[in-house]
Amino acid sequence: MTDKSNEFLTVSEFNSKVVDIEKELYAFAFSFTRDSEQSKDLVQDVILKVLSNRTQYKAGTNFKAWVFTIMRNTYITGYNSSYRTKTVFDDSKELYVLNNSKGESISPESIINEKEIDKRMRSIDRKYRQPFIMHLNGFKYREICDQLEIPMGTVKSRIFIAKNKLRDSLVEYKDYLN
Repeated sequence: MTDKSNEFLTVSEFNSKVVDIEKELYAFAFSFTRDSEQSKDLVQDVILKVLSNRTQYKAGTNFKAWVFTIMRNTYITGYNSSYRTKTVFDDSKELYVLNNSKGESISPESIINEKEIDKRMRSIDRKYRQPFIMHLNGFKYREICDQLEIPMGTVKSRIFIAKNKLRDSLVEYKDYLN
């Protein structure tokens, strides 16, 4: 019997895993972009990256975490800002070309510095921060329970507390977070 964790998935198995989490990918993308079209574009880009890097994934490891990490990294490494600077075509009768610049749209993502959020996240006690980050990365409550070996109620409570602590620590951005 061979160790399955060192084997690669077949193309069919791999593609099936991608299809199985597509809706969750969209929800995760939407949590970043807060825009339906941007989310669809981000999901397409991530799926393309995942399929292109199929050989980097090893069977037996957490596929969902691997894909969600790719999405988070894709978003962080400039996807959000590059999307806003793209040229958008107007559907109007006159067919004007509009330039959607950064200055026209103010969102929490453009106001709150990612480094500041990371700094404030690190200030939250690890017992609250760890389940919260796992939840942000797309893990289901049950998966967090199993991995951290704590009860469901504790997981939900810690995520709730971490969200509130983060929100409270970002008080200067309260107008954009509610």
